[in-house]
Amino acid sequence: MSDYKDFVPKNAEEGQWVEKYNALSRYVSEKLKGIAKNDRLTALRASEPTDLSLMNLFLVSLKNEDYEICEVANQLLKERGLEFKSDTW
Repeated sequence: MSDYKDFVPKNAEEGQWVEKYNALSRYVSEKLKGIAKNDRLTALRASEPTDLSLMNLFLVSLKNEDYEICEVANQLLKERGLEFKSDTW
């Protein structure tokens, strides 16, 4: 989680963009929760998120202790060859 803390906005405008981006990740997370667990990865894959959006979804879910959504995001990141390595994950 220390890496996540390094992503701190440098000014008010940047802070607004970060908050909007995080809100979008929370929205996607809530929508995925409404889908059966076995279909979440397929639904997320079909939405074609950018790598940055997917990583943000992973981090926001991890921060909010939403481990089911975090795992789905992590699976898609791995499919794309982006492995998040951590001693705690």
